[in-house]
Amino acid sequence: MERTLITVKDVQSIGEGKRVCVDVVDALEPVEGMFAGSTGAGGFLVLSEHRATATYPPRTFRVNVGALHQYVWVGEQTSYAAELRGGDTVMVGSAVSQALREVAVGRIKMETRPLLRVTGVTSEGVLVWAVIQNADSVHLATPEGKPLPIEQLTAGCEVQGSADEPGRHLGERTRGVTKEFG
Repeated sequence: MERTLITVKDVQSIGEGKRVCVDVVDALEPVEGMFAGSTGAGGFLVLSEHRATATYPPRTFRVNVGALHQYVWVGEQTSYAAELRGGDTVMVGSAVSQALREVAVGRIKMETRPLLRVTGVTSEGVLVWAVIQNADSVHLATPEGKPLPIEQLTAGCEVQGSADEPGRHLGERTRGVTKEFG
């Protein structure tokens, strides 16, 4: 996995579905988050719920990674958000540096919420997408490392993310050609 910028091409409401919050056993910085996406080709840097909003208090230990089918990156491997459990580790990335660290999961919280499908293209020209909760507590990272509320995300916005090679089996990379459709 390598860091990249993603240009958003489309944001659409897709109704309700299960979303997953990953609560870790350490406090996250406001500029830290997890890489999550619906394709092995890459994901978006979803920031911690570190900011108070009109409807939500800060949760410095939480990242709302989106729908239960999302990949969450842990080093060179991925895990499905729905399969993460307490004691597993997840990779946390900084939006203002290239710093990465692994943090243990304390618990997973899954609930039905309104979801958005965000489609974008990486700096390398690769199509990626994610299904993310439509909530004022969810933020992506701008190229400058500032939080961008998911509710303000529109086509043309640039956000931080990751690029990777698609093709996974039980979180491990596989050889050969893998095509993903969404």
